[in-house]
Amino acid sequence: QSPTEHDHTTFLLNNEANEIDLSWDDMFQQLIEFRNVHGHTQVPQSSGMLGKWVEHQRQEARLLNQGKRSSLPQYRCWQLENIGFF
Repeated sequence: QSPTEHDHTTFLLNNEANEIDLSWDDMFQQLIEFRNVHGHTQVPQSSGMLGKWVEHQRQEARLLNQGKRSSLPQYRCWQLENIGFF
């Protein structure tokens, strides 16, 4: 693999990671808006994408707290904790 091909691959991987982070950040912002309107972060699962996202974050946080493999990094868990998610 030439240096140019390697740089291109790294660039694509970095962009994919940024898109994932952006998506998480977007959902986190929606959660903050929900909390500001409703006074809590207990989003019903039936409320669509945000509800499903919230449930997934709770599942991943439980795994993290149990010392199991989780897709939720600790710093994201702290972000959720700071807005009263738990």
